[in-house]
Amino acid sequence: MQKSRNVAALVERLSHSTYTDGYRNGLNPAQWSALRYFSNANRFSNTASAFARYQGVSLGAASQTIAALVAKRLLKRTQDLADKRQYNLTLTAKANKLTGVDPIRTLVDAAYELAEMERAATMAALEKMLVNLLRKKSGAYFGRCNDCRYLQCIRTKRRSEDDLRCTNLNQSLQSEDLEKICVNFGPL
Repeated sequence: MQKSRNVAALVERLSHSTYTDGYRNGLNPAQWSALRYFSNANRFSNTASAFARYQGVSLGAASQTIAALVAKRLLKRTQDLADKRQYNLTLTAKANKLTGVDPIRTLVDAAYELAEMERAATMAALEKMLVNLLRKKSGAYFGRCNDCRYLQCIRTKRRSEDDLRCTNLNQSLQSEDLEKICVNFGPL
């Protein structure tokens, strides 16, 4: 049990270090986290409700963060064509520039200092911890289409590339969707 506490303490220190760096460029840590989320969310997951699920917070709390970013002209809100009650959120050009000075870069740099095998092992262990935590809290597990059980690749004779589909949503996918996170993710 003591080793598990030590792991948790290290994760907490890493998180805290990044969190305290998050007060820069007129943003707070929650706003930086939202910018990160929306820069990585696919077109099915760029909504306030998906962001709230990802963060494990109420829709009201997520909406406050989003409203602040819209007011700062860092997020653009567009009405969803399929569901008029829903809004899609995307980063503005101003926000895209800010991602270059994202405070999480110090943590990225620290991870880069690890050997490739260490990074892979750390990532696998942290992902397993996250899955265990989300299972206990009944949280939503987001993942990338490339690793999703709903990804279907159909070889076509007429085109040079494959037809990619999400069988869960019965939607066509673009190649750029494959590396984005999705609220509808189903682990393999």
